[in-house]
Order: sequence, then structure tokens, then C-alpha cells
Amino acid sequence: MEVIKSNKGLSKHLLKLISFFFGITLWFYVLNSEPLEVTKTLELEYILPKGVAISNIHPPDVKVKLKGSRTFMRNLFGGNEKVFVNLKSSGIKGKGSIEHLIGEQDIPAPFGVQVLSIEPKVLELEFQKEVTKRIRVTPNLVGEVSRDLKLINSRMDPIKIKLKGPSKLMKKLKEVSTSPIDLSSLKRSGSLKVNIEDLDQRVKIVGESPVNFNYEVSPRKANITLKNVPVRFLTSARRYSSKQRLVSMDVLVSEGADLNLKNSEVSVVADIPNGSSGTVDVPLRTVLPEGVFLLKIHPESIKVYVKP
Repeated sequence: MEVIKSNKGLSKHLLKLISFFFGITLWFYVLNSEPLEVTKTLELEYILPKGVAISNIHPPDVKVKLKGSRTFMRNLFGGNEKVFVNLKSSGIKGKGSIEHLIGEQDIPAPFGVQVLSIEPKVLELEFQKEVTKRIRVTPNLVGEVSRDLKLINSRMDPIKIKLKGPSKLMKKLKEVSTSPIDLSSLKRSGSLKVNIEDLDQRVKIVGESPVNFNYEVSPRKANITLKNVPVRFLTSARRYSSKQRLVSMDVLVSEGADLNLKNSEVSVVADIPNGSSGTVDVPLRTVLPEGVFLLKIHPESIKVYVKP
């Protein structure tokens, strides 16, 4: 009898435990199934007939109000989804205007999610003939180079980029500017990749045209002369010789850097071209620590004899 009572007590506890977990599961299900309303901003992508461009300022995106269970809404539009405005069959061939209605079917909402509203729902669009031409790129320079340096040369590469847009706008467009280029950040000659900034939304860059700002900076004056700096030869030749194995250089050490510069902290390299034979005039290049700028190297090149 005691065994039977014990089994009954165990069964009651087990049922209570199962009921508890069932209640928790049901609660989570109800919570996740509760309708939720959210507003999302989706980018508009216009698909136009060939040779046609939108000529008026137009919405770049739409705000969409949606309703659905928490389960569906949790990861809604996590992949940068777009709303495509396909105007290829609109009949527009050049100058003209239309009103385009964005419908619920245009919103890439998953099954189980209801579209409550779209703003704006009607797009008022004007069109002109599309024109493509090359436009000059102007660097937007801000700040000043360090007082120890001077900017001796700068240029954009490419000087012009290919743009396309409505005919009237392209006719007036003479140049475009880059994003700000901070001159105070230039420490030694080099190149910076920059973006085109404040480009009218009706104008598009044709293809991928990376724009580079190429610049040369030079020290204003030398404050250290290093003598008897050894030359390091880089070559695949087995036998070579040079009478000049030590050089001197005038360098500028920028403000705040260590003025006790040693020969061991710099490097002078002679790159002997592969396949060279006989006497070769080899330009010298330097590898300098951060904040140290070469003004002059003596000599700038050396003669190296490479045995054939």
C-alpha cells in the first residue's frame, strides 16, 4: 500500500512539473504571437528606360508601417531590402512627367506581415533626356600642413570623372568636390582615396571610379645631417661591387620627435635591377622613422658594377 501511495505522489509532482513547463511554453508562444507594429525606412531604387533621367528632386526612400507577430518582425528587413520602382514600361522616352503609385505588392514584406501604410504612396516624377559627360574633380582642402612642411604639389587622379544625369542639370554642372581633405594629417608624400561629396541625387557616377588625391610634401629646412650611412644593396646578382658604400643625408625631424637620430635608425637602399650587367647607375631610396623627412641625400645615385 505504501508503494502505491508513493507512486501516486510522484505522478502528481510529475504532472505539476509538466503543467508548469507547458504554461511557460504557451506564455512565450502567446508573447511572440502578439501583433506588433513597426515603421521601417526602405531605399527606393528607380529602374528607368534607357536614355532617360529623373529631373526633379524625388524621394530616395519610403517609410512603411507594418504589422505582424513578434516572431516575423524580429529580423524584418535585415538584408538592406529595397523597393524597386520599375518605370521601363511607363512609356516615357524623353521629357515628360508621371505619377507612380507604390502598392503593397511592391513592399518586400514576408508572409504573415501586413503592410498598413506607405509614405509617400504616390511619386510625382519628371523626366528629361539623360546626358553623360566628364566633369572636373576639385579637392576640398581644409586646414594647413605642419609648419615644418610645405605642400609642393598636388593633383587629382583622375582629373575628371564620368557622370550622368538630366540634360539641363548636366549642362550647368562644371565641377564636383571631394570630401574634406585635412592638410594637417599629411606627414609625407603619398596618395589618399577620397569620395565625391554633395553630389546631386539626380546625378550618378558612371562605373566605379575611385578618386585619389596625390600629393607631395617637403621639409622647409634640414635640422640634422647624418654622415657615413651604409648603403644596403638589393640584387639577385651573385657578384657586384661599388666604390660608394657610405652616403650622407639631410633630414628634418618634426617637432616633438627625438632629435638624437642615429644612423642605425635609418636605411638607404640601392635596388639593382634584375638582369643588370656591367656598370649600372642605381638611384637610392630611404626608409625613415615616423616624423623624419628626407630633404637631400648625397649622392642621389651610385654606380654599381655587376659581373655578367
